[in-house]
Amino acid sequence: MQPTRKLCLSSCVTALVAAISLSSAVVKPVAAEERPKSAVDAILEAFDRFPVVALGMSHRQQDEADFSLALIRDPRFAAKVNDVVVECGNVLYQAMLDRYIDGSDVPLEQLQLVWRNTTQPGACDPLQHKELIDAVREVNRRLPAGHRIRVLAGDPPIDRDKVRRPEDAAPFGEQRDTNFASVVEDQVLAKHHRALGTS
Repeated sequence: MQPTRKLCLSSCVTALVAAISLSSAVVKPVAAEERPKSAVDAILEAFDRFPVVALGMSHRQQDEADFSLALIRDPRFAAKVNDVVVECGNVLYQAMLDRYIDGSDVPLEQLQLVWRNTTQPGACDPLQHKELIDAVREVNRRLPAGHRIRVLAGDPPIDRDKVRRPEDAAPFGEQRDTNFASVVEDQVLAKHHRALGTS
């Protein structure tokens, strides 16, 4: 056998042995707890341990908004979650929001007051909030009346028609955190519900 062919054969055998060794190491089964979960699966599983799961979202980031829509549209979501509490939603318009989510017709110029007339005017992305509300409304169409998801507005009940000066709005801005917490406490925890919180 020529030296070059002998060297090639030796190299090929070494490479083959290395490949077999590597493949046998890779084939070892991975324990279930070590396998990564999808984000949707992880959040849905969190509801088995916690009544409220908060989904932190950056304003005007469509990829994050799309993820929240995928979560809400997952068939398992409605089986686990009763409410979605939105930071960008004026509680003053809760009754109108309830009607829309339940399937009633509400003109857009009225519905948009939910996310426009807040303590943070202009901060809430109109497209993303309308998409979220519409996603819940769409899911509710397939659910029986007693098992529908409710969207709860978490922002204080500021009436922008009565705001004349910055001082008029200031007390409402100071109540943002406590109002959101009281909505969760009164409408979710007190009713033994489970809720997704979104910003």
